[in-house]
Amino acid sequence: MIEEIEAMLGPEPEEMGFMKNLFWGRFREDLVFPYPEESKEEREKCDALLAELEAYLKNEHPSILIDQEQYIPDWVLERLFEMGVMGLTIPEEYGGLGLGVTSYNRVLELIGRYCASTAVVVSATSRSAARPSCCSGPRSRSGNICRSSPGRNWPPSVSRSRTWARMQPASRPAAS
Repeated sequence: MIEEIEAMLGPEPEEMGFMKNLFWGRFREDLVFPYPEESKEEREKCDALLAELEAYLKNEHPSILIDQEQYIPDWVLERLFEMGVMGLTIPEEYGGLGLGVTSYNRVLELIGRYCASTAVVVSATSRSAARPSCCSGPRSRSGNICRSSPGRNWPPSVSRSRTWARMQPASRPAAS
């Protein structure tokens, strides 16, 4: 009978996730704090990228044109690749910047201040498609190294995400 009661009560708070504990009125601070902090080296690397990125966004980025045309020009995506923005979280051994989630969020925050459409494309390309693929290595299923940019060895999904970002206008998603 005690086992049945324990089963009805569910697991102990230490065994439950943050939301389940919150539902039961317990705030498990240990599950959400401390907030991730980047190293000094990563902070400096991100600060340098942010300075270059902000100069680009202020002086070159066609935010108004993107909203009017509902299309992000290929040269914009190329420029973001050149700066390393599209490979923020990709490890350095695969040609990315190897930055963490805190730096990623700082970069997206800056882009979003200038152009929400570009921030959506960077987010979708950088996090959803590119990062998970790095776990499989830089070779395609056929064993060939995937090259989507001269001199860069990108894992297969990164190549696909780069292709997605460069689709033909008729099949390419409109800017947000």
